Amino acid sequence: MKYDLSQLLLDIQIKSNINVKEIKDLKFLGDDIKYNTKTDISFNTLRRLYGFLPRTNFSKKTLDTLSRYLGFNSYSSYLNNKKIYNIWYFKMKFLELQNNYLPLSLSDISLFNLKFQNSSDLILISEYIGYLIEKKKTDSLILFFKNFQYKKLSDASLVMFATIITFSFYKLKDKLELYKELVFLDSFRYSVPFFYVDYRHLNGYYFEVLKDIKKLNKREFDVRKVSNY
Repeated sequence: MKYDLSQLLLDIQIKSNINVKEIKDLKFLGDDIKYNTKTDISFNTLRRLYGFLPRTNFSKKTLDTLSRYLGFNSYSSYLNNKKIYNIWYFKMKFLELQNNYLPLSLSDISLFNLKFQNSSDLILISEYIGYLIEKKKTDSLILFFKNFQYKKLSDASLVMFATIITFSFYKLKDKLELYKELVFLDSFRYSVPFFYVDYRHLNGYYFEVLKDIKKLNKREFDVRKVSNY
């Protein structure tokens, strides 16, 4: 019987902190799975799982081993509990970052880019970026937006993201100070001010935002599109 294993494989990448892009990444992943489960999964099986070889039906033993790696007794247990597991794991990730005052890393951002496709995860990520704004963590914010794969998100997702981010700026005394440090990044402009038009501040704060965008933006169509609201 064939299964949709896309979420299982994503969860494995998240737990291992190994973003599988090349075959060589599977060697490290296989070693980590063996270390944690005391069970070996063949290199060819991993290649089939991650699409480097044609897929076949996978044995119950393989699926159970992968599920044990994630902390479940079996694959059926994983299927029954994965939604709770995913939300809990991701929430704990943000609590760890915040409570330990950890700077954002490229591996964190790679994880975010993977998880943005899920609406509940998108909200968690957006709230965390909002937290970085409220704490004025400029270096982490610049690192995030330099690596933010916003073009892969739907318009509906970007509206959600932009709304949460915009409201985070309201909590700052000098909203424009941090805004001016981020607005030079294309990914910030195209994912925040272009997707949430702040009608309440069109004659004040948001007007200043538009002026900065016009100075920086080479695609005049986009600037006119926002200005015409």
